[in-house]
Amino acid sequence: MWVHWNVLNKGQIIVDGGDWEALFSIVTWFIWKNRNEFIFTSASRSSHELVTLALASTKSCGYSTKLTQLVCLSRTDQKWQRPEIGWVKINVDGSVMTNYTKAAVGGTVRDWNRKWLMGFNMVTGMDEIFMSEAAIVEGMKLAWLNGYKQVEFNCDNAMLAETICNGFASISNIEEVRLIHEWYKKDWKVKFRHVGRESNKVADWLAKAAIGRINQLVLFPNPPNFVIQLLEKDSNVHSYEGSSFVVSS
Repeated sequence: MWVHWNVLNKGQIIVDGGDWEALFSIVTWFIWKNRNEFIFTSASRSSHELVTLALASTKSCGYSTKLTQLVCLSRTDQKWQRPEIGWVKINVDGSVMTNYTKAAVGGTVRDWNRKWLMGFNMVTGMDEIFMSEAAIVEGMKLAWLNGYKQVEFNCDNAMLAETICNGFASISNIEEVRLIHEWYKKDWKVKFRHVGRESNKVADWLAKAAIGRINQLVLFPNPPNFVIQLLEKDSNVHSYEGSSFVVSS
């Protein structure tokens, strides 16, 4: 009876940007999906994540967009894998210190020969809750400014991957997600993949190591010493040297 009442919207509930009938059905489905993921994989999303994704999905009902520049790849839990010939891969991650004094983003750029092209990190401040999104935006800016026209982005944020790959980014309530949509509409080819933490460790360590002023981007033309062993594990090579420099403040 209660389900029937909501599906028919007998209470005439108004939802900004969508229909209550659609929102109720989508939220119910996400709750069921989240329950199954918890039971079978021990993975779980917060209520905030579920509601945010459900709202974006509701707004997209009857909406379609042609994402000719974007290709979504299946999730992988394997270690870091090199991109296709002619492509570069950008791994990104966000991190919050355990004492909640600092939040930051980090990322790496490598080519199809596993060559390190650059790394980056940046302190974002504790008010920045969408760290993975901010990391991808910074990675997209760097890739574009350096002239890379075939780029694969990897991150371990499942909700963000689902939002982008389902075409919801352009209508998201989150500014950083809308920025991602604006960037991948440019004249280039973009791939996006959800990866496990095992294949994202270098980006994770760069994010955790970020220091300096808020929104001060730091570039690493050579890998810093604290990620060299991780890179060697990824690439099975032993030829890395470290350094860094600040590019904006």
